[in-house]
Amino acid sequence: MGYLMNPDSRRVATRKQAEMTTEASKSLMKWLSRHVRGAKHIYVVGGAVRNFKLDAPIKDIDMVVDSINLGHDAAWVANQIARKIPATTEISGPDNLRVTKVHVKGTWMLDGHDFMGETLDLVDARKEDYAVDPDTGEYVGHKPTSVIPTSMEEDVMRREFTFNTLMWRLSDLASGPDKAEIIDLTGCGVRDLENMEMRCPMDADEVFALDPSRIIRIIKFAFKYGFKLPPDVKAAAKRQAKGLKRIPSKAYGAIKDIALESPDYKKALDVMADLGVTDVIAEIMQKDQQFRSSLLKYAEKKGVAYLFDLMDVGIPVGAPMGFLSKAQQKRLREITAPMDRDEAMAFLATLRNPGKAYKDGRFIPSLAQERGIAKKQMGKFMPEVNEAAREIILKDPSLADDPNSLKGAVRSRVITATGA
Repeated sequence: MGYLMNPDSRRVATRKQAEMTTEASKSLMKWLSRHVRGAKHIYVVGGAVRNFKLDAPIKDIDMVVDSINLGHDAAWVANQIARKIPATTEISGPDNLRVTKVHVKGTWMLDGHDFMGETLDLVDARKEDYAVDPDTGEYVGHKPTSVIPTSMEEDVMRREFTFNTLMWRLSDLASGPDKAEIIDLTGCGVRDLENMEMRCPMDADEVFALDPSRIIRIIKFAFKYGFKLPPDVKAAAKRQAKGLKRIPSKAYGAIKDIALESPDYKKALDVMADLGVTDVIAEIMQKDQQFRSSLLKYAEKKGVAYLFDLMDVGIPVGAPMGFLSKAQQKRLREITAPMDRDEAMAFLATLRNPGKAYKDGRFIPSLAQERGIAKKQMGKFMPEVNEAAREIILKDPSLADDPNSLKGAVRSRVITATGA
């Protein structure tokens, strides 16, 4: 089958990429080992090896090409893979980080697994340089100023944790990962993985300063896998958490994908707070309107309980409840705790606009007439009535679904206030 060249790396396969199973991943690695030229200079690095050792699902296969020794780059390897896959494929890249992707566009059955929709990532072993502020000595921005090919030994030192430097030589995977030697260039990756410790292959401050989003990955490994964070690495992460402020969009994506969308997000929030990340998020929200808006919309979409959970760790997402006092917010949390997401959000909407609960557009005007309120006073009178209704509903939530009883209680409150 033919393949399509596509310079736009943003295009993806027509079918949404599904996560590969471990068995499918093993079949793919075997196939690649047998069909790719120069396989002894191509390595499967990071997550696949780590998860194999942890007996966790292998979902992604990231390949690094030792282009210096191979004599060809990742794009060359990607092209030969695309030609040999017996299905329509599409190539994107290489991008500015020397990443090339092979998208499987058509049906490709391998050992009973259909790889249509999958994407194979290949990257050259690389060295990155970043701009430094000459006055402070701190990194600025988040994109490298230069990316050049380098040795595998230097490439793995860029990675955040030693256990993510572990790799298989692609040529050793012909019989599957069970038979392949794990290459540990740092000499401590396997040990740290077995001890479930997050240690860095180089100075931890430098690791997190280069890419502060790696601090978010600490959260993932801590709450998802139960990895321990040595005191010196934790201290470095806390010192460098401020760097998230220079990459707000990248930080938002990492925080959302790794922490906020996890079913165990409460554990993730605790780790974030312990690392000082939640404090930094609060600072970013004060200065970056887009970050603030995105996080607020996301949190509100997740529901009332979610908003409160984020507020508990200092993330300021209380705007949807800003019309309520602290005491009223506390009462709202008590009331909505047993509710599902939609029910709780509907209750919050009723508190925001109690007029919807009356189901009577004439109620407030008639109440104003009974009170002798002039038209020019309605701007002050309506908020007073709404506040009275909120207090009544918070005291007896059942009234939110009982228009007549609610109107009677509000009328009694307003008339009593008039008498007083």
